[in-house]
Parts: sequence; structure tokens; C-alpha cells
Amino acid sequence: PKSKNCYRFLCGKTKNPLSLLQTPVKLGGLGFPNVLMYHKAAVLEAAIKLHAPKNTLQWVDMENEYGTGNSAIHYMWTPKQLRDKSQALLPLTRTTIQVWDQLHRLQATDNKFLKWAPIEALQSISPWLSFKKWSALGITHITNLCSQRDIIPFPDLQTAYNLPPSFIFSYVQLKSIIQERVLLTTQTTDNPNTERLALYDRC
Repeated sequence: PKSKNCYRFLCGKTKNPLSLLQTPVKLGGLGFPNVLMYHKAAVLEAAIKLHAPKNTLQWVDMENEYGTGNSAIHYMWTPKQLRDKSQALLPLTRTTIQVWDQLHRLQATDNKFLKWAPIEALQSISPWLSFKKWSALGITHITNLCSQRDIIPFPDLQTAYNLPPSFIFSYVQLKSIIQERVLLTTQTTDNPNTERLALYDRC
């Protein structure tokens, strides 16, 4: 590992294994912090804050509105092979998305943050659906369709967003996808990388 090689370069040959150095003192280790893990945690925090609603954080608005094309969030959740490589991104956003890709590999079926993604993030799962029609009516994010533990009933969505009756067919398909790929995954699985980054404290 790079951190181990760096330690050897600065301090000479290691007399203690890296696992012992970074194990908490309470567990019999030396409690050395993993700087790389702290860095990834900070970048992941920035990635989560990019999901903040508009006019909440000024720097988030600037990152999402910079340049042309879609927002930084839309770019982040677009499968890597489908991204517009010509889209301009600020350096912070580009670094954040690079770390995001490393941690999650953009696997929609194993990502506890998918619930807060733009609705177009489901395009790779269901390419036969037209999500632009949903976005045009104000349903821009998956959270617009979800309550805490289930998808919002279609009559309630009709009242809130003035959906035409013809949307019921795509709604049924979306309901099945969201229940299986989003709600069920969020409730029953945890991403070990995310938990380690969020709770990392070895001192």
C-alpha cells in the first residue's frame, strides 16, 4: 500500500505491521490515524453535501451551476460510460466524483445513497422508461417518490404534481424498481466502506 511505502521511506523499515499501527489502542494497537481514510471521509462528506437543496449552501449551488450541461449531481449519478466528457467541472467536484466512483463503483443495487439521487439515476436500470417526463412535472429526485419506508401512492402523487392518469403504467414499473433496488437495499444492507469512513476514529 502507498501509505506503508511512504512510512518506510520516511521512517525506515517498519518494525510493526501496518494493521497494528492503525488498530485502536483499546483493541491493543498503537492508534495511529489512517490519513488516507480521513481524506476519503472528507471528500465523501462533500459528495453528500452536493445533494443539498438549492439555496441551502452557496458553494453547492456554485458547483452545480458551473459551466454548461447537467448539474454536478446528475453527472455524478450518470454511469461512467455514459457521462459527457466535455462537461466542465470545478476541481473540487471532479476530485469528489473520482473518490465517489472508487468507493461505490456506481452500482445502483448496492448504494445506500441512491434514494437521494436524481430520478435519471434509474435510467441504467430501466432504459425503457422516459424520466424526462417525470422531471418536467417536478419529480426530479427519487425522494420525490418515496416516503420513509415505501413509495408514495399514485393518487397522492397526482395531487402533489398533477400527474396525468396515463402515468400509472410507468408508476407501477417505477414502484417495483424502487422497492427492490432502493428501499429494500437501504433498509437491509450497509456499505462497509461508508460505515468505516463515517465512523472512523482510531485515536
